Amino acid sequence: MKIIINFLTLICVVSFAIFTLFLISEDIITSEEIDIVIQSIERIDNGEYLVKTRGSIYSNSDNFFHSKPASDSMSVLLRKKAVHKVRVVGYNFRHLLPFLSPYKNIVEIVDEPVDYRKLMLSINKSMD
Repeated sequence: MKIIINFLTLICVVSFAIFTLFLISEDIITSEEIDIVIQSIERIDNGEYLVKTRGSIYSNSDNFFHSKPASDSMSVLLRKKAVHKVRVVGYNFRHLLPFLSPYKNIVEIVDEPVDYRKLMLSINKSMD
């Protein structure tokens, strides 16, 4: 009986260590800078924002492991129909997993947003 208890304790400790390593290393493994054009921003009850773009949905939520405590202040800076260069972190899970978001999290706005319409007008004028 003692062997079974020790074995189960070992499994729990190893599982916890793997899960913690997964959360800490997620920022290093999955971090990428991308350009997005925001279609809409939707606030969810738990303080998380869903940022919808063409073809993808990103999360804007507080996250201790990514050193991001202020999703509310970042959501004010995100503007619809503007091109944003952002840093996203996370895995894009297709199914809900406990304790993990199914969407990549926007952790930083890298560049000031560019108005998409003005950018297209300036490109068209330069081609004339």
